[in-house]
Amino acid sequence: MAIVLLKKVVLLGAASREEETVRGLQDLGCLHLVGFGESEEEPELRDVEARRALEHLRHAPGEVRPTRQRSGFDVPELVARTLALRDRLRDREDERERLRAAIEALEPWGDFRRPDEDELDGVRLHFRVVPVSRLDDLDDLNLPSQEISRRGRKAFVLVLGTDGSDGLPGTAVELDPRPLGELRALLADVEREIEDLRYEWIHLTRWRVLLAEHVAAADEAAARRSALRTKLDAGPVCGFEAWIPTDRVEELERLGARLGLAVRTWEPGPDDDPPTLLRNPELLAGGEGAVTFYMVPGYRSWDPSNVVFFAFALFFAMILGDAGYGLLLGGLLGWQWSGLSRTVEGRRFRSLALALVV
Repeated sequence: MAIVLLKKVVLLGAASREEETVRGLQDLGCLHLVGFGESEEEPELRDVEARRALEHLRHAPGEVRPTRQRSGFDVPELVARTLALRDRLRDREDERERLRAAIEALEPWGDFRRPDEDELDGVRLHFRVVPVSRLDDLDDLNLPSQEISRRGRKAFVLVLGTDGSDGLPGTAVELDPRPLGELRALLADVEREIEDLRYEWIHLTRWRVLLAEHVAAADEAAARRSALRTKLDAGPVCGFEAWIPTDRVEELERLGARLGLAVRTWEPGPDDDPPTLLRNPELLAGGEGAVTFYMVPGYRSWDPSNVVFFAFALFFAMILGDAGYGLLLGGLLGWQWSGLSRTVEGRRFRSLALALVV
């Protein structure tokens, strides 16, 4: 049975040792605290900014050798610098795309400087993309016009007029007022700045290990503070209520004996609603992700992870049904095989992907 059997547990100990107790329970790592002091308050935010900075460093286009020396390692300064670099890089990349789009739109018209309105004495410039088959319609308008260039069946025509564009053939085009040469120079500057920012991004990866340790420590501290909010306060005594896997009760009792805790366990009653803990062999655990994507099975139901693992692979094969695609996916999986082995989730997905490919 993949749904692990749980027991309800209550722990009572000295309030003076509550920090030590919480650390011990955290190291044990098998309790789901529900607590006497649970409230409807929002969960405590962890070091979100540091986590965002770490995530940005992990997606750098390259990396340098990480350092273990803490000299010069300033978390607030590093986080602020990393996030500022991220925002600046995004801004410059957006500007690059805007410039590229403006250049692409302007290229058919050539490199020119658009005159100011007061230089034209009321004459308006109409930039039109006209189908070649409708160029003769321009002659009926009795307006000065000039075909600037032609691409396929589209002609790029400049029409001079004093009124609006009503009645003109083709489609109006809004062009950037800056000359094409100026746009290209700006694009070159932006691309150089993006390159410099990327080099700085890569250089900052030297701190990623120390920053990851800081984030992990902050998460652990936040988890301890969250656990303390669930405790029972009764003067010199504090207590915790939790769920624990049946096969870990003896470990908890040994920890209780060491910390001077009173430990009592119960089987779940008919009115209890225990959480669901799934435990499958790692080779088949990839099915858990497909199941929990929709919903977590109830504690008293059954775990369909193994059935979903094989059914998903079978239906995937029936839908795709092509050896060439299988070989292509197999090549991609082989390329990422070692990278997927770094985490438990990666290894589970790797097993599921292998079943899909086979």
